[in-house]
Amino acid sequence: MIVREFRVRQGCAKDFELVFAAGGVWADLLQSRSQGYVATELKLLDAEERRYEVRDLWRSHSSFEGFRDAYQSDIEKFRDWLASKELVEQEIFLGGFYVKRPDEGDEAGLIPA
Repeated sequence: MIVREFRVRQGCAKDFELVFAAGGVWADLLQSRSQGYVATELKLLDAEERRYEVRDLWRSHSSFEGFRDAYQSDIEKFRDWLASKELVEQEIFLGGFYVKRPDEGDEAGLIPA
């Protein structure tokens, strides 16, 4: 799971939600390019402060890394497009979190640093 927090510009919440909601532009980009992508979850953290959390769920760490390596230019194009829409005031990467399933070994799905 990749987790980011966004502060959205005043008056842009609806457009931001369309981009990052299930079936939105971001989810479509991920889904069309990786079978390892599971879903994107969008959560409003604070309406007054216009803060949202976006979680991208992946089948494994290697699925995410493979997507990132193969489609870095598409990710950059998306970021440029999002910046051109001026929807976001701030984006904070909160982290990547991986859950080991009971049937997996200690290193399942993880790529060595």
